[in-house]
Amino acid sequence: MTPEAAYMILGAALSIAGGVIGSVVMAWVNSLWTRYNRMQDIIAQKKIENNQLAFSHMKTVEGLLVQGTIDQVNSEIEKHSDWYFSNAIFLPTKFCEKWLTLRSGVYLVSIHEKEGDRTITPEQLTDEYQRLSVLAKELLIIIYKDMHINPVKPKPFRIVKS
Repeated sequence: MTPEAAYMILGAALSIAGGVIGSVVMAWVNSLWTRYNRMQDIIAQKKIENNQLAFSHMKTVEGLLVQGTIDQVNSEIEKHSDWYFSNAIFLPTKFCEKWLTLRSGVYLVSIHEKEGDRTITPEQLTDEYQRLSVLAKELLIIIYKDMHINPVKPKPFRIVKS
């Protein structure tokens, strides 16, 4: 066998080996990319579900802050606390931070109301209720922004005299 023939056989063998290695690497990269895309789809689906539930809970809390008692608000927040803590990874970071602030604020106001704390005036308590209500609205806006949805703004109702 001549050296040229040996080089041709070696070249053919290396070419085949390169093709096999290339196809194996491409299959591996493709499977990694597919797995990554699937994981992103699952995360997006979980974020949508959790944003929907968080929105529903916050609408309830917002309504209770206006029409209910602080004990009702506190029980509603505590009822869903475990859910919030276990799903915080799928909720916006700012939402989690503000939710903890709301939770603490509601708890402190409920303690002041239960103990009949005289160091806090009714005006200060009213201001705290308003601050908590604004915080609840901010939480809803955070969810709207995370979902890339514009908040619904109802038009004012007016009675037209005929």
